[in-house]
Amino acid sequence: APEVAKHNGIFYLTYSARNPKTDKHDIGIAEGKSPLGPFQHQSVLVRADDNRIGVIDTHLYFDERGKAHLLYTEED
Repeated sequence: APEVAKHNGIFYLTYSARNPKTDKHDIGIAEGKSPLGPFQHQSVLVRADDNRIGVIDTHLYFDERGKAHLLYTEED
């Protein structure tokens, strides 16, 4: 499921989407000025072709130093 996190006034949307080339889910990130969007896609953070299976269910958080961390699960 998509998730929104806020850091330094920017809202980050992380999400998984099926890659038509691999038929597996990749994880992307988008930025916006509101938690309701609109969001602009920025990058693919994790590509399923780098793993043996797809990746889903992201959770983005920032530690006390402001460093971003991404958690996710692999799908069967």
